[in-house]
Amino acid sequence: MTTALQKRSLAHRLAAAGTVDASILRSRLRRMAYSLWPYAVLALLAVYPAARSWRTGLDPLVDFGRELYVPWQLAEGATLYRDIAYFNGPLSPYLNAVWFQLFGASLATLMAANLAVLGAITALTFHLLSRIASRGAALAASALLPLLFGFGNYGTIANYNFVTPYSHELTHGLLLALLALAAAWQGDKPRRRTALLAGLFIGATFLTKPELTAAAAAGAAASHAAMCFAAGTSWRRVLRQVTIMAAGAVATPLVAIAWLATMMPLPEAVDACLGAWRMAGMAEIRQLDFYRECVGTLDLPMSLRNIVVSLAHGAAVLGAADILDRRIADDRRRWWALALGLCGGALLIVEGYYWPIIERALPMWLAILTFWWAARLVRARKRRLARVQDDDRHEGTAVSDDPRPSPELPQAGRGDVVAALRLGWCVFALVMLGKIALFARVMHYGFALALPAALTVVVAVLDWIPRRGRRRCRGSTLPWLFLPLLAAYLLAYQVQHSMHIHRETAVGLSPQDQFFADADAAPVATALDTIAAYVAADETVAVLPEGVMLNFLSRRASGTKFITWMPPEVLFFGEEAMLADLAAAAPDWIVLAPRDLDEYGYRGFGDDYCRATAAWIDAHYRPVTTWDDDHWRLLRRRDLSERHVSTTD
Repeated sequence: MTTALQKRSLAHRLAAAGTVDASILRSRLRRMAYSLWPYAVLALLAVYPAARSWRTGLDPLVDFGRELYVPWQLAEGATLYRDIAYFNGPLSPYLNAVWFQLFGASLATLMAANLAVLGAITALTFHLLSRIASRGAALAASALLPLLFGFGNYGTIANYNFVTPYSHELTHGLLLALLALAAAWQGDKPRRRTALLAGLFIGATFLTKPELTAAAAAGAAASHAAMCFAAGTSWRRVLRQVTIMAAGAVATPLVAIAWLATMMPLPEAVDACLGAWRMAGMAEIRQLDFYRECVGTLDLPMSLRNIVVSLAHGAAVLGAADILDRRIADDRRRWWALALGLCGGALLIVEGYYWPIIERALPMWLAILTFWWAARLVRARKRRLARVQDDDRHEGTAVSDDPRPSPELPQAGRGDVVAALRLGWCVFALVMLGKIALFARVMHYGFALALPAALTVVVAVLDWIPRRGRRRCRGSTLPWLFLPLLAAYLLAYQVQHSMHIHRETAVGLSPQDQFFADADAAPVATALDTIAAYVAADETVAVLPEGVMLNFLSRRASGTKFITWMPPEVLFFGEEAMLADLAAAAPDWIVLAPRDLDEYGYRGFGDDYCRATAAWIDAHYRPVTTWDDDHWRLLRRRDLSERHVSTTD
C-alpha cells in the first residue's frame, strides 16, 4: 500500500486538486524540466569555483576600492560627478548604491549582487546560444562562464572576474548588451516593438562603457538588418526599423541626462554622460604604455607573430579532424579523435604549453565566421530570388534584374533566420574584442571582452562546423578531438587560478568587509589598522595615488572630489584642477601609498608626475608615522591639533 501511494506522482496530486488532466500536467512538467535542467547544471558548475575563490578575487588597492567607495558615498547622499569625480557612466554606481541602501554597505552585499548579475548573464547567454546552436553546444559553451570567466583570478592583480570586477560598468554593460540582443531576436521576424526595446537596452549600455555600447549597437543592428534581409524586407522598412532602434538608444541617455540635470547644471550633466567617450578619445591616455599593451600595439611585431602562431595551432586542430574524417572508417573515427585529443591534451600539459597563445587569434576566427554567415545569407537570398524569377518565367511575367529586396520574395526559411541571428552574434562578439584586438585573451580585460568570442568558437567547433560536414554526407570528428583539448585548457587555467588564491593576509575591520590576499597585502592591513587608530570617524583621509579601498573599509570619507591620482585620471581631469580641489578640501589626513607605475611608463607619484601636488603636500602636511620600511606614510595637516593622535605613536 505504501509503495502504491508513493507512486502517485505530483501530477496526479495536482490534478486531483484542480481541473487539469493528469496527462496534460505531466507533459507540462516534463517540458518544464527539459527546459530548466541546463540552467540547473550551470548553477551546479558555479558552486565549487565560487566556494573556492570566495572573498579572494579582489585587489586591496587597485581599482575595486573605487567600486565600493563611490556607491557607499552615493548611498550616504553624495552626488556623482558633482561631489565625486567619475569618468564612466552613472548607471553602475547608482545601481550599487541602491543595493547598499537596501541591504547595507558592505563587501558582502556587493559580492552577492554581482553573483546575481553573473547568474543572469550565464542564463541569458545560454538562452541566446541555444537559439543559434544545439542545446549541447550551447551548454558546453555557457559552462565556460562559471568554469573560466566568472570567478577567475589568473594574474598578480585580481579584480578581473564577475564577482569583484575592476569596473562594474563592464559586467552591467555586458548584461545590458545581451538583453539588447535578446530583444532584437524576439520572434522570427523583425518588428518595431523589438527594435525599440533593443534600442532602449543599447541606450542603457551608453551609461556604462563605450566598448559595450559599440558591441551592443553593432550586434543588435546587424541581427535586425540580417533578419530583415533574410525576410526579404524592403530597404525602406529596414531603415525605418533601424531608425526606431536608434531612437530608443538615444532615449535612455536623454532620460539619464534629464535626471542628472536636476542635481547639476545641464552642461555638466551632458558632460558627465559623455565622460567615458571623451576619455576613450584622448590620445594622451591611449598612448600610455598600459593601454598600448592592452590593445597589443606596444610590441606590434610580437603581437602579429602570436596571432600567426595561434592561427596555425587552430588550423592544425581543424586539419587533424579533417584527415580523420577522410582517412578513418566511420566506426572507428570518433575513438581515434578522442584518443588523439586526450593524448594531445596530456602532452601539452606535461610539456608546459602556454595555453593563452591560442586565444590571440580570436578576432581572426570571429572575422572568418562573420564573413561565413554573411555569405550564407547572401547565397540563400540569391537562391530565393532565382526561384522567384523561375516562377515568373513559367507564368510569363516580366522578369526584373533589380536585385533589391522585394516583399514578393518567398518566406525566409528557419535556416535563414538562424543564419541571421548567428551573423548578429558574431558581429557582437567581434566588436567586443576591439579594445584587445591584437592581444586577445581571457585574462585581464578579456574576462568580459573576450567572453562572447570564446563561446562563439566553442559552438562553432561543436555545432556549426560539424553540421556543415553532415550536410556534405561526411561525419565530423572535430567535437571529439576538441573536447579533450578544451578540458586540458580548462585544467591548465584552474591550476593557474589555484596559484593565485591566497589567504595569508586578512584585510577588513568587520566580517562583512573582510577578504583575503597574499602576504604582500600585510602593509595594507597595517594601513587599515593605522587609520582606525589615528583618524577619528568624523575626520577625512585621502589615500594617494590610489587606495580608496582603505576609505571604505575604515568608513572614513576622503573629503576630496578626486579619489584616484593615477596617470589616466590625472591626464583626464588635469593636475591643476585636482590640486585646486585638494587644496580647497584640505583633508585632515593623507596616506601616501606605494604604487608601481612602470605599466604606465612613469617612475612614481611626485617623481615624474604630480610633482606640484607632492610639493603642496610636503608644504602643508607633516609625517606622523610610517611602516613597511617607510614605503607607507601617514601625514597630518600642519594646522590641526594633536587631539586625535593616538598615544601609541
